[in-house]
Amino acid sequence: MVLATVLSLLLLIRPAFRQLSLPRQRLLQGLRLGVVLLMLLAMLRPTLVRSIGERQRAVLVMLFDQSRSMQLSSDRQGETRWESMVRVLDRCRVSLAGLRKEVDVRGYVFDKQLIATEWGEAGFALPLNPEGDQTDIGSSLFDAVRREAGRKVVGVILMGDGAQNAFAPGVELVEAGREMQRLEFPLYGVPLGPAGGDGQTRDVAIEGLPEQYTVFVKTELRVTARLRVRGYVNLQIPVEMILEDSAGNQKPIGRQELSVTEDGQYVEIDMPFIPEKPGKYRVILDAQSQAGEVVTSNNQSTSYVTVLEGGLQVVIYVGGFRQGSPEMRIRDSLASSPDMQVRLVDLRGYNFPENWPLKTNGTTADPTVDVYLIGSVYADALGDTALQNLETAVSAGKGLMMIGGPHSFGPGNYRDSSLSDVLPITIGPLEKEDFNGPPRRDVHLRNRGDDPNDLRMIPVRPHPVTSLSTPSQNAAAWKRLPELDWANRFAEVKDTPGTQVLLETIGKNPILVSGEYGRGRVLAFAGDSTWKWLSRPGTSSFESEHKRFWRQAILWLARRDELQKDDVWIQLDQRRFFPTSPIKFSGGAKDSAGETIADAVFQAKLIAPSGSASMISLSAADREVAGTISGIDQPGNYQIQLIGMRQNQKLGETTAAFQILDRDIELSNPAADPAQLARLTRMTRAAGGRLVAPEQLPELLKEIRENPQEREIRAQARWQLADTLWDAWLFFLGVALLLSLEWGLRKKWGLV
Repeated sequence: MVLATVLSLLLLIRPAFRQLSLPRQRLLQGLRLGVVLLMLLAMLRPTLVRSIGERQRAVLVMLFDQSRSMQLSSDRQGETRWESMVRVLDRCRVSLAGLRKEVDVRGYVFDKQLIATEWGEAGFALPLNPEGDQTDIGSSLFDAVRREAGRKVVGVILMGDGAQNAFAPGVELVEAGREMQRLEFPLYGVPLGPAGGDGQTRDVAIEGLPEQYTVFVKTELRVTARLRVRGYVNLQIPVEMILEDSAGNQKPIGRQELSVTEDGQYVEIDMPFIPEKPGKYRVILDAQSQAGEVVTSNNQSTSYVTVLEGGLQVVIYVGGFRQGSPEMRIRDSLASSPDMQVRLVDLRGYNFPENWPLKTNGTTADPTVDVYLIGSVYADALGDTALQNLETAVSAGKGLMMIGGPHSFGPGNYRDSSLSDVLPITIGPLEKEDFNGPPRRDVHLRNRGDDPNDLRMIPVRPHPVTSLSTPSQNAAAWKRLPELDWANRFAEVKDTPGTQVLLETIGKNPILVSGEYGRGRVLAFAGDSTWKWLSRPGTSSFESEHKRFWRQAILWLARRDELQKDDVWIQLDQRRFFPTSPIKFSGGAKDSAGETIADAVFQAKLIAPSGSASMISLSAADREVAGTISGIDQPGNYQIQLIGMRQNQKLGETTAAFQILDRDIELSNPAADPAQLARLTRMTRAAGGRLVAPEQLPELLKEIRENPQEREIRAQARWQLADTLWDAWLFFLGVALLLSLEWGLRKKWGLV
């Protein structure tokens, strides 16, 4: 704007030393005005936009499946699907040559990617044999139509068996169909190959086997799957279940003979398996190969089984059942551990002694029970037979624990029972209380309000049951816990091998005593108010300590204290993978109470079938680690090894196995899938899409040729001053011409 103003003022400048006639003054001013206008024009750079139209030929896209499934049988006897497609295209060669005069015909072959193919004198230049190892119809179709965006597409002809065989398709079929629907491109599907039931597509396959199981030792596991049968109607097909241990040793553990009454039918496989030892196993279902099968790699399927040492069976006896009782709180803490199964036996009618002895539902003689826990239950309510059964069970190796209460130990008349010799304490002759009488002070310890530590529990010696923290911090951990409300008073601790006082009060009253009887272990716990450790309004919560204490007590009683070692774990949500698929896993470490070890560090390795190892990168996430393995293309059984460390000490290590499938995805299912092609074509039905039989292809090409549907494309043409070299030079010459003319006239008239 400033420059324009300055240029305009120049028009007013006139020579002062000589007078010009008015016409000459106007001529010079006009030349100067022309220069100013050209300068303003250069500053504004005007633009001209106009709409133009041109005729554009329509496009026909043709896609040819070149994956290996096209090597399988066609509907015609002795002809492959590929040969059938080549024969159909040969019949249409003249029609296609004529059609190319009217529309642009684009040809592509596809497997897991789209590849353009040129038209020659003999038609499309197709490969001699289809060798693609995957079929990604969705991605190929999506890519083809995207290449023609903005063009008038009269149709997309897809010739193939319709089977989507891709490990990780880039674009799902539905997404590709929706894109064609949006663009209003008609899809014509030309199916090749039988959908099933043909004698040349005989196949037996194991399907639907879960990828992994977790089960406790000696617990029945039912292995379920489906057997799919094509071409072998009413034929007995043997299916064997094989167990493979971590050393690779295999043994058959089950067998069924199955048959179908209709072709293509599924029949359920259901075989029981009871693992005898903990460990990591592979369960293999193997259907016997049948004569005439094209593919046998799908006759076998593998599942990974983790058998946990644990599965502890715990029985708790409760008298006078009430919600929130100490026994209920113990039950809840133990049941939160996945390797413990807790049964709470409510002795119904307990408050009516005339009904004693009460039913224990056969638990006292149940050989599957590992640990018995007796709450505040009068001995007579259980009865002599049940107590004798318990004495026999402990002598044979079971665990037993009795907790304190008004009807426990001496007050509950256990001195004269079969458990008197089992318990690690001596019961005095006068400790028995009447069932309905008030608690006696001489056989119980009561918490005094004026002494905040009189019933606080103090660990006497290191022991797996009382380990709540590191050895140096264990006493402090017990000191932080709420003290007991009251406890049974033990007259004397037996002086027998294996008997130890584990917890006592500041007054040296024993609270927790361990012992052995026969091959079994026994605990006598005088308290019954560890429920105070749990969260309550206005108090601190010690839930993890409550869970840890009771879990460790049960594990010790069951002689499973080796399970208290810190546990390093790996989680694989999937165990069977196609080649090149990403394999994601997570891992971490937990202590014996099941709490996450937050400061643990980890190292992971991938162990190949050959035994070679390579490091895996890990990332931290929420006190755990996570990793991803990519690019494994060799089939076989692999392992992930995870090692946990803490303060330069090894916490432990574990492995998780997975399988890269050795399965030819193209040939594993010999049936074509024309129904899938039909579903795709129906998505473009509004634009004219439909399924077309191979023999109807010439008619379809004729129909397209008669309706080429040329299209006028409207476009914008844009011109701006000085966009081209010619514009710039002409403008420059115009300015120079005006300036030269103005200067020449002034010189002629004696003004310079």
